[in-house]
Amino acid sequence: MSANRSKILLFTLALTLTLSACGSTENDDTSSRETAAATAQNGSQQSVDGLAQGQQTTKQSESSDTAKDKLDEALGLKEQSPALSEDELKEKLEAEAGAAASRWYYDDYDGDGTKEAFGLIGKDENKIIAVYGVDSEGNVTLMRDSFWGTNYNVAFDSLVEYGGKKYFSVDTNCGGSGAVSSVFSFKDGKPFELALSKSEELFGFYADEDGAFTREEGSWAHDRARVDLEYDEAAQDFTIASKPADSGEWKQAYIDYIDNTIAETYSDSSMFFDCSQFTIIDIDGDEVPEVFYDSGFGAGGSGLLTYADGEVSEIHGGNSSSIYYIEAGGIFKYSSGHMDSFTDDIYTISGGKPKLKLSGKYYLPDGAYTGTGDVQDYYEYYINDAQVPRGVYEKKLAAAFDQSSAKWALDGETYTYYDITSAIQGY
Repeated sequence: MSANRSKILLFTLALTLTLSACGSTENDDTSSRETAAATAQNGSQQSVDGLAQGQQTTKQSESSDTAKDKLDEALGLKEQSPALSEDELKEKLEAEAGAAASRWYYDDYDGDGTKEAFGLIGKDENKIIAVYGVDSEGNVTLMRDSFWGTNYNVAFDSLVEYGGKKYFSVDTNCGGSGAVSSVFSFKDGKPFELALSKSEELFGFYADEDGAFTREEGSWAHDRARVDLEYDEAAQDFTIASKPADSGEWKQAYIDYIDNTIAETYSDSSMFFDCSQFTIIDIDGDEVPEVFYDSGFGAGGSGLLTYADGEVSEIHGGNSSSIYYIEAGGIFKYSSGHMDSFTDDIYTISGGKPKLKLSGKYYLPDGAYTGTGDVQDYYEYYINDAQVPRGVYEKKLAAAFDQSSAKWALDGETYTYYDITSAIQGY
């Protein structure tokens, strides 16, 4: 109960006593005093009850405020932590990287009104080490620490604007005229790398009034043809624009290659004609599929047929080989193994043109295994012909290819040598 209300109550009590004294006889004094006492007692009890009621109301109000906070948070209405300043973001990124940023790109990438940044960590003036991203609240993410080539070049237009978003692009090279672009941005406040960038299929990243585009693979010392990119607004990412199929020419090209080249290769093996399996798969997501076959016996290996520029090409896999691929993802792993010698080759493919991304192999040297421990610890491991520890081999392979999202080539519908022609014609 408030102090004012208490004063009013006491005044009312005093007034009551005064009026009673003025309007009563001497015989009424006792009764008046009793009435006054009762009134005072009642007033005190009301004061206590009022205080308790006030405390209960306060608790209910606090509980209501807590519930409101939880509701606002669930609805996304609760006020977020304030964005950090540019200097604070840079300080956090450099602390995580353990080095100063050679290049710093601070901007509102996803158009949500808050600014984020990418920092390029380099060595000397032109040797790239890593790219980090830091969101508006200071959370740092390592975006990439492995690049095609060790030299980098950041052009004046390295921040490319498209679809209300901004993209940071850095070109890496090996000292020659060819280069590959790594491209990053933010989505929902979090940094990410473009899918085509991860598979190293961007040879420059540009945008104009006609849309976003890259260039054909090759030397940047020459004017390469434009390759348009299709933008997926939901994913805020890009894919190579679909090209119209060439009116079935690819079908006949595959059939001719199987009937001639492959048949000739296995002409002395009846097992191939009786046991081989063929399948039609789409690795790069265009309108022209790829054809994979398994010879049906270990030593015969396998092969992947691709079609581009009017011609069929084959990647042949060795003993007991197989393919895992990301459907329409433009990437596959070709593995083989025999007699303690194994290979893992990662390819990207676009428009029917495969490109070796990573070459892995490991084998058990003669007499290396002592008979104790994990035999695989005694293997020698190589990435792109450079020997590495087993752990590094496994890490590099996992970073280059997501096995958990992959499909085995022969997991779908398969065909014999004698009915693959009809399957291709009916595709």
